Parts: sequence; C-alpha cells; structure tokens
Amino acid sequence: MKRTITYVIFSLVILSLVIFVVVSTSAKSKADTKVQDSKVSQQYIVSKEELKKAEKAIGAIKDEKSLNLKMMEMAFQKVSFKGEDNFNVPGTIVLERIQVTKENIQYLKNNLSVVSGEKKQQYESILNKWYNGNFNSITDDFRNIRILLLGKENMNMSSDIMNPTKKTSIDEKTYILKFFGQNGLNLNNLEWK
Repeated sequence: MKRTITYVIFSLVILSLVIFVVVSTSAKSKADTKVQDSKVSQQYIVSKEELKKAEKAIGAIKDEKSLNLKMMEMAFQKVSFKGEDNFNVPGTIVLERIQVTKENIQYLKNNLSVVSGEKKQQYESILNKWYNGNFNSITDDFRNIRILLLGKENMNMSSDIMNPTKKTSIDEKTYILKFFGQNGLNLNNLEWK
C-alpha cells in the first residue's frame, strides 16, 4: 500500500513538473510573439497629412506613363550618369525633382491602380524595396523602370541613360541639398538611418 501511495505521489510530482514546463514554455512563446508584434508595429506608417504633402509634391498619377516618370525622377537622387554633373540627367529637361521619402513612395504605391497585370507587380516590387530602404539594386531598378515604359525593343541598352551608376553618399547628400535644402537632408537622415 505504501508503495502504491509513493507511486501516486511520484506520478503527481512528475505530472506537475510536466504541466509547469508546458505552461512556462507557452508563456515565453507568447511573450516572444508580443515582442515581434511590437517590432512590426514600430515600422514607419505614413500619415494622411504626409500623403497629402506627397500628392502636392508629385501631382496626379493619371496613367502608367506618369507613374513611371515620377519613379524615374525619384531615382535620380540615387543614380548618376556618365558626363553628368550630379544635377543634370541626359535627355531630360526636368528642373524639379521628387525626393526619395517614405510618403512619396507610399503615394506612388497608392496609385498603382493605373497599371495592371504583371507590370503592376513589377512596379510594386520596386516600390516595396524602396519603401523598406533597399536601394542596393537602384541601377537595375532604374533600367527596369525605363524598360517597363518603353519596352526592351525600343531601348538602346548602351546609351548613357541606360547605364547609370549608384551615387556615392556624398554625391547624394549634395543632390538633396541642391533640390530639397537642409530640411530635405534632415528628412533623409531621419527616414533612412
């Protein structure tokens, strides 16, 4: 009888320990999930006021061509061309530029409905990369934007405009100061740490 009681008590202790381990593991897992959720919620969210500012800066996006041209204009901040003085782009007469900001990128993303099908996915992929601060393939992105608008068959792939290089950090800061001033540089430093 003493043996049976000992086994019962021993079994209850083991069962209690197993329950304790399972419950504590579950609680830790929930805590880890809350930490991950808080990291996700800390991502930059563009406000309605910022989107209105972006709309004013960029203008209406009426069709694929206007979306494409605005994306290229934005990319000028990040790329240079052979023979360029960091401010002029071969074959363009655009004097104003669009700054690479979260709100400007989000505004363009919000207007992707002007494009459909596979092209829409390609534009969205580029804008998503940019929004997340990934400019590692900016020269390829620029070429792809040009090809999306004009088609590969209409492109002279050896032209200077199709062979940009990524601006150095100093060249990009000089560009930002020229077109967007100190406020633009401050915003760039804040958004793209």
